[in-house]
Amino acid sequence: MKKFDLRATKAAIEIPDGRIVLINWSRDDLDANRNVFRLDKNGKMIWQVSSEHDDDVSGPFATIRYENEKLLASRWIGLLYDINLETGFAVVIAETR
Repeated sequence: MKKFDLRATKAAIEIPDGRIVLINWSRDDLDANRNVFRLDKNGKMIWQVSSEHDDDVSGPFATIRYENEKLLASRWIGLLYDINLETGFAVVIAETR
């Protein structure tokens, strides 16, 4: 996992036992397609998001939200993902455009 700068946080969501952060994808030290992280209560990184689309042109995640105990994230290309809170693996659940 690469280092990231919390000052580049675009959005943050408090969850039980920590928080989820969405990092501004334009940072040079970050894989653009993997810009969502789970941190524990002390700020230690638990995971960096991954998906089957990490190596293609799907682009960075643009939004995150936590509802009904699920972490949902969308990419600018119009895909909505359900991100597993334990592993950080993201699965496409819908097209949004």
